[in-house]
Amino acid sequence: MSDLVKRKDIKSLEFLDGVKKRAIELRYRGYSYPRMMEVLKDENYEVPPIETLYSWFHKEGYLIKEYEAYKLTENEFRKEEAHLVFKRHVADAAKTLVKKLGSRNERVAIEAAKEILNRELGKPTENIKTEFTGKIAFLDLMKEVENERRETKIIDVPEEDTE
Repeated sequence: MSDLVKRKDIKSLEFLDGVKKRAIELRYRGYSYPRMMEVLKDENYEVPPIETLYSWFHKEGYLIKEYEAYKLTENEFRKEEAHLVFKRHVADAAKTLVKKLGSRNERVAIEAAKEILNRELGKPTENIKTEFTGKIAFLDLMKEVENERRETKIIDVPEEDTE
């Protein structure tokens, strides 16, 4: 049984004909509009004019909602699939880090050690002591803004007569 994630069908794509579904797939893969036309023609679809393709994916275009739904579903699918692939190789990655601890290159060994420690113990945090007195800080800020305002000279430029 395969660990790979199964793609979910997008309900809103069910009513679309083949050329529109394929155009959405090609657009998701980053094809330019001229290249989309070539691929659709090669795959024996009835190819619409390039202006139609543009209009389908315009921000208020005919296919934009379906495209966005497809994009979200595909992105989620690919993320889940990548996670499963990475999960299968965690032990190998850990072994590689441990091997790098014995590297002749001191920098590589130190980076491997840091990575292992950070993953096991968490990254060290730096504590910074701060004091905040709300009233004083706010008043200081207001004085600074007022001073900058006084120092800034505004020059009025008369509007040109366009007639």
